[in-house]
Amino acid sequence: MNEVEGVVGLLQNMTPYFMQRWVHLEHHARLNEKDDPNSIYTDGTFLTLPFRYFRALGYAKTLLKTDPRSAGQKRSDLATTAFVVLAFLACVLTGHALQWFVLWFLPVVVGKLVMDWYINYLPHRGLPPDRHKGTRIIDVPWFAYLIFNHNYHAVHHMWPTVPWHGYRKLYSKKLDYLKSHDVPIEDRIFGSWT
Repeated sequence: MNEVEGVVGLLQNMTPYFMQRWVHLEHHARLNEKDDPNSIYTDGTFLTLPFRYFRALGYAKTLLKTDPRSAGQKRSDLATTAFVVLAFLACVLTGHALQWFVLWFLPVVVGKLVMDWYINYLPHRGLPPDRHKGTRIIDVPWFAYLIFNHNYHAVHHMWPTVPWHGYRKLYSKKLDYLKSHDVPIEDRIFGSWT
């Protein structure tokens, strides 16, 4: 059921689930290192991020040389990509290209920028390749409601099997551990951080 939910959930984002899952696991394995696939989100100013997305395609191409996906996973990702392309072509052929752009493509681009800001940029920008010091926590409780607890992103990196709705509770429970391992904990969203 998790895989079905992943495939269907990422379809709306025009993203092949199994490739995305692999890239995410690579990010965890190479946190903030030079070959971390998420470095495209953190190695420049946020406003230039869309111009760096093409580098992500290059990284995915590199991954395909040692593609860990099963044959079924590859077929699923191909079907997702084919669905998006066919939906676009159907809209173009029926005179609805503008609707496709405004109602699907543009919301995906805006949504991706917002998600990249709070899932990739804020938690990792400027931090070293270290299991504990490589992901910050932004302890602003009201912010958690807007971004599904991803302001406690270091919790996800240290205990990746915990679902997003458990980050805040685990953060409170493990605060002493986090502090003793020098996890960056900030008390504001904007401004200078320690």
